Amino acid sequence: MPLSKRNLSAEKQAAEENGRRQARHLYVSEKRSEQKIAETMAVTRARVRKWRALDQASGIDWGRTRQAAVLSTTQGATIARELLGDYMAVHEAALRELRTDEAISSVEKAKVIASLSASFNRTVKAAGRAAPEIAKFAIATEVLTMLGDYLVKHHTDHARLFVHVLDDFSLLIAEHYGDD
Repeated sequence: MPLSKRNLSAEKQAAEENGRRQARHLYVSEKRSEQKIAETMAVTRARVRKWRALDQASGIDWGRTRQAAVLSTTQGATIARELLGDYMAVHEAALRELRTDEAISSVEKAKVIASLSASFNRTVKAAGRAAPEIAKFAIATEVLTMLGDYLVKHHTDHARLFVHVLDDFSLLIAEHYGDD
C-alpha cells in the first residue's frame, strides 16, 4: 500500500476515534441523547449507535459510565445527604419510641439498639462513599456503634440510659459533622 494511502487510513481512524470520544463525552458528561449527539456532531444517529456499540464491545458501557458520573458529582452528594437526613429522622424517632416504651425489657431494648447502631453505621458509611464529607460523620457514628455494642455485651443494665444519652448526643454529632 502506498505511503499516502496508509497516512489517509491512519488519519481516518484517528478521526473516527476522536468522534467516538466526543460522542461518549456528550452522552456521559452532558447527558445528551443519541439523537442530540448526532445533530451536534453532524453525523447520523446510526453512526452514534455504531460508536456506542464499538465502545460496548471494548468494555466501555456508556449508560453505566453516565450513571457513575452522576453519582460522583454534587448531585450524588446531594442525594446521599437527603437520604441520610431521611434516615436520621426515622432513626431518631425509633430511639425516642424505644426510650419511652415501658413494655420492652432492657435486654430487648439493648438488642434493638445494637441493631439500630449497626444499621445506622452502614447507612452513614454508604452515604460517605457518595459524599466524602460525610466520612467524618461516619467515623463518629462508628465510635457510637462500638460503644453501643460494648454496652450491650458488658453493661446491659445501662441500656435505658444509653438510649436517652444517644438521642441527645446524636444531634450534637450531626450538628458538629453535618453540613458546614
